[in-house]
Amino acid sequence: MTTKKAAVFKDLKNYWFLASLAMTPVALALYSIRRKKNEKNIIIIGDTFVDIIACTDELPSWETDTVIEKPLKLMLGGSGANTACHLTNAIKQNFNKAGAKIWPISAQNLQCRLITAIGSGPFGEFARNALKQRCVRIDHTLKKVRGEQGSCVVITGRGKRGFLTYRGASGAFDGSNFNLDFVRRGDHVHVAGFFNMESLINDLPKILKEARTRGATLSLTPQYDASEKWGGLDKIYPLLAHLILNETEAMKLASSIENAGAAEYFLRKGVENVVI
Repeated sequence: MTTKKAAVFKDLKNYWFLASLAMTPVALALYSIRRKKNEKNIIIIGDTFVDIIACTDELPSWETDTVIEKPLKLMLGGSGANTACHLTNAIKQNFNKAGAKIWPISAQNLQCRLITAIGSGPFGEFARNALKQRCVRIDHTLKKVRGEQGSCVVITGRGKRGFLTYRGASGAFDGSNFNLDFVRRGDHVHVAGFFNMESLINDLPKILKEARTRGATLSLTPQYDASEKWGGLDKIYPLLAHLILNETEAMKLASSIENAGAAEYFLRKGVENVVI
């Protein structure tokens, strides 16, 4: 009998703990397959963005010019791309700070592949090169998706963030764009940036059910739903071994005002383990 669990983290101020929490999908993916002797494939179905980072304490007003002190930064972004980068690095290192192996899996026999949509234009080239530099393996069976590369302006300041998102190719690709046989070979399948892949939402229940039927463990991070509809997950919840989300996402999805209530909601929906 599986014991369902929920972990709720509040008032986190330690930077390094926050950084380790960002690795949660990576850790859970490795943990989920470490007990499997002959299966060593992790598949990430996720979004890829190019982020333009702007740091400011004052938001600009229309018809004005706001001067900022720090230069703009161009970075690889997207929950799918970031998770793939962290996981690829974890597989390469396979060691903790003390030098001891932390995962009883040979890095030579473990593979991580990213199923994502990279669009056209200079931002698409930037994203493709950034993934290549980080040795992330992209599923090349993905059929070409039309559209410009997804990008996001991240405005940060005073401990808060805001986003201006153009989904582009990430929002355009659906189940017809990739080979389902490729997903069937995964031991663990992680969906990253669910709501950013709007055209894939209706296809995902069938895709994930097929993977689960073939023995894969599944996890998902939803991302913020800009449409504010917060739907499409009811058929997916019972398939998930792990659901990882922040407080805002948890409250919105569960229509709850507290973390504990939200966690219980997801457990009742059939999720095995919840991390908020």
